[in-house]
Formats: sequence, C-alpha cells, structure tokens
Amino acid sequence: MKTNYNFILIFKYVSFLFSFCFLFSCAKDSKLNINEKRSVVINVSSALANTEYEGNIINGKSASITSNSTTRANISTISLNKDYYLEAVISPSKPTKAVSNKIKKDNSPIYSAINKATTSPFTPGFIYRLLVYNKNTGDFVTQREYISGSEDEEDALKLDGGVTYTFVAYSVSSSSATLLPTAPEVNISSAAINLVTSNLGASNQFLFFKKDLTISGEAVEYLNIIFKPQFTEINVTINAEATGYNIETVGANLNVETSDFSFSFQSENITNTGGNVLTTNTLNFPALSTEEVTSTSIFIKPQSVTSLLTLTSLKIGNITVTYPSAGLTPLLTDVDLLPGKKYTIALTVVPEDRFYVENGQLVASINGQVWMRRNVGADASVPEDVDIYSAGNYYQWGQNTYTSFRDGLATSAPATWIDNSALNASFTSWNAGTELSPKKNVANDPCPNYFRIPTQTEYNTLMDNTIQSPVGTTGNAGFGNTFRSKRNAEVVLTFQVQGWFNIENNTATTEVDDYIFLPVSHKLEWLCYWTSTRQALDEISFLYFTGNDNSSAYITASPSNGTALISMPVRCISTANDQP
Repeated sequence: MKTNYNFILIFKYVSFLFSFCFLFSCAKDSKLNINEKRSVVINVSSALANTEYEGNIINGKSASITSNSTTRANISTISLNKDYYLEAVISPSKPTKAVSNKIKKDNSPIYSAINKATTSPFTPGFIYRLLVYNKNTGDFVTQREYISGSEDEEDALKLDGGVTYTFVAYSVSSSSATLLPTAPEVNISSAAINLVTSNLGASNQFLFFKKDLTISGEAVEYLNIIFKPQFTEINVTINAEATGYNIETVGANLNVETSDFSFSFQSENITNTGGNVLTTNTLNFPALSTEEVTSTSIFIKPQSVTSLLTLTSLKIGNITVTYPSAGLTPLLTDVDLLPGKKYTIALTVVPEDRFYVENGQLVASINGQVWMRRNVGADASVPEDVDIYSAGNYYQWGQNTYTSFRDGLATSAPATWIDNSALNASFTSWNAGTELSPKKNVANDPCPNYFRIPTQTEYNTLMDNTIQSPVGTTGNAGFGNTFRSKRNAEVVLTFQVQGWFNIENNTATTEVDDYIFLPVSHKLEWLCYWTSTRQALDEISFLYFTGNDNSSAYITASPSNGTALISMPVRCISTANDQP
C-alpha cells in the first residue's frame, strides 16, 4: 500500500508539471502571435466645442480688447422707422453654458479653455462611413458603414495586430444612405469624396474624422470616433427689448454661394469641382411672439461672402416694415466664414440717436448708448457751450469725492485725497462687473443714480459711431472736442479740455507708493477723462486728446506708479442696459 501511495503522489506531481508547462507554452505563444486578427470595438461621439469656439477672427481682425483698439466685429445697420433702427453684428458664438461650466471645472483661463475639445453624443440614427488604411503604405484595407448608436449591431471589425492604421470616417448628418457619398478603395494619397451640394440641405453638416492607431495584442481595441464639423454653422437672433413689444413675423435670408466640391482624406481640404451658384436660404424662426427670437442653424460651405444677410419683412408690435424685393439692402458685407466655426448674427433694435432727459439728467442716445451731456459737477444749461459751467470736478480713480472743484484752482490736497497708491489698489472700485458686462460699484462711483463711469470698451464704441472734431483752439479758454453722431448730425457730445492734477514722488519719505499733490497742469491743452477699466495695478485706461497732435481722441493707459492718484474729470453713461 505504501508503494502504491508513493506512485500516486509521483504521478500527480508529474501531471501537474506537464499541465503547467503546457499552459505556459500556450500563453507564451499567444503573446508572441500578435499578427492574428483582433476585434476593434467602435464607440462614437461628436466633438463640437473646439470647432465652435476656436479662434475669434472676423475678416482677419481679432475680437479681443486692447487699449487703443476701436476694432469691432462686422456691423451693418438698416432703418426701421423714425424712432428705431436695426443693427446687425456677426461674431463667433460664445460657449454654451455646459462648455462654460466645464471651463470652470477645469480651472482653465477662459481664452485658452474655449479651444479645448468637449464632446457630445453623435445624433442617433445618422449614417457614417469608416475607412481603414495602412499607415505605413497608405494602402486601402477595408471600409464599413455604420448607424450611430447601433454600432454594436454590425459584425466585428477585425484587423491585424501589431500594425498601425489610419482610420477615416465621414458623415453628412443624415439618416439617408443616398446622401452619403461613396469613397473609392484606393491609396489614401489619392482618396477623396465628391459632394453634390444640391443634394444637401441647409441642415446638413459635413463631418470628418481622422486618426492613426496601432493595434496591440489585446483582444479588444476601442476606436472613439470624434467628428469635427467642416461646414460653417450660422444662426440669427433678433432682440427687440428696446421697444417693449414682441416680434411677430420675420422674413430674412442668408445669401451664400454653393458649388459641388471634393474633400481630400490626405490634405483634409475642400476643392470646388463646379461653378459657384448664389443660393438664398430662408431663415426659420420656430418660436415667435417674444421680444427675442432665434433661428434654426444653417450649415454652409466655408467661403467669403459679399452680402450675407437680407431682410424682406419684420413686424414688432405695431412696427411693420416691408423691404422691396428689388434692391434689398444687404447687411454684413465682405465676411469671411471659416470652416468648422459657428457664428451668430445678432440683430438688435436700437433707438435712433437723439437728445432727451433720463432720470433727471440731460442725455444723448448714440447707437443705443445713453451718455450724460455734462461732466459730473458741471451745471451748464447748454452742455455744448465750452465754459466754466461745462467743466466738471476732478476725481482720483476709484473715488467718489472730488479733489478739486471744476475751476481747477486747488493748490493743496483736500483731506479726502489719497496719497498712497497701495491704498487705492482695487480693480473693481468703479466696475463691480466685467469689461463686457459692467456693473456700477455704488459705494465708490461719483455718477448720479442710474449712471456710472464708462469702460474703455464703451468709449471705443462711442468713437466708432461718431465723428470727432475740436472746438476752440488749444491753449485758450473754450477748447474741447466734440463727438457727433454718424446717424444724426444734430446729436453731439462735447468734452471740455480740463487737464489733470498730477502727482510726484514724496522724497521726504522712503515709501515707494507715497506721493505729493500737484496743482492742475495742461488745463487748456489736454483732454483726460477716466474710464473704469484697470488692466494692472498702475495701468488704468483713460480718454486722451491734445490739440497739439491734430488727432482724434483715443483710449490710452499710463503704466506708471501712482496712476490711480492722478485727478481727472469724469463723464457718465446710463446703467439702463447693465446686466442685473
């Protein structure tokens, strides 16, 4: 019995070693044989954010804000009646709320984060074609047709392991198989598809995807197709809040050129293959009877457009306008529409430029902005008369108490004067909002109720919509500069030259930020008015003009220590359009 028992133990041990060697050999062979077929599982999603918001360029001009820039997006206007006109502006669309939330979550600066790709699900039921090429040779390998959301219903795509492939996919955002162009089974260097634009509607976006991927020895690989739009997307908004009435009907067209074209897989370029045909696309506004309406998006081939938008009719409350079919007034001319970008055309009803009284103040409305006609501290009955009564008091930046009366005769600093720039360091002293969405800081703003200090952007807008000319002569009493409305020559704002109260370092102390009050300088030569815009601790924008250089007023900044302690007059703008 003992001999048999030992035999059994030896037999089991030998069997175990044999089994282990067999399994190890199989596993080793499996790892080495990376050239056998492997399944690639297709997961689909679509990326829109990096193409919607990438780049802020219109006609080669940046939409960013600079101190001396008066550049704005492409703008056109058309009259509605004697009280209102319509302003049209085309600009890159802003990120959606979801994208903005992602930016905040990523803790990324807004101007860099808007270029980051964010994905959203590809619309279920849309058909797309996937082609596979050998990366090294460019040779065609295979192609499949898929329906988004139902990829797992297709037979598994099997490719050789250890090989790098180029995957190409495209779609025309449609569930119709007849609209999807076929692709030749040739080397990728000459592979291209032909699209007949007459077969595509304005709601069809051409989407493309391309990626190199090495298939490893794993049993399953995942190919996430993230489509990138190739057409330009445009929608139109109309805002009539200024009238207090709802928009009832809209007749509007986008005028673009269409042509058949080919799309190269290698270069990813669009090439026209047929003559350009001017096409009128009627805009659809699905939800009317509100003060602001938005059209459905239209997708077009990227191009340069001579005349993008025309209106045929518009009804806002009791305002009904019908434009003649012959010689329609074009809006937004010479616009470059870039591929894969999303643009919004914003039409805003704006009151005509005029004089009136708002909240007890004499004001001028110019291009929808409402400006006080007098400086803070002035009491002239006729604001356009340049005299002592039209001059205003002098203020340090960010403060609501003046350092000198409008006569500019102060020779010593008042008790409220701040002598240390470190004590005047808040960037929000006059603007509790942002440059593009300003909000009055009530605690520090010297303007009367319902008015505030304007931003540099608002001053630039004023200069865009007015014609400047000096009044009087430099060095003499009564010298100033006028801003006359381009739409109504009777509407004019006059800014009196008053100079400023400068400062100098206090050599009696060792503090770098300590300064001494100086009497007024350049009183009859320099026009200097504060804005609420502060780019840096000692870089604050202000309106500037001298008669010596024979030029127009412009926005500048003096990046020097103690800038905020200088005293200048101020002009105010209405808060009626501010965000709550």
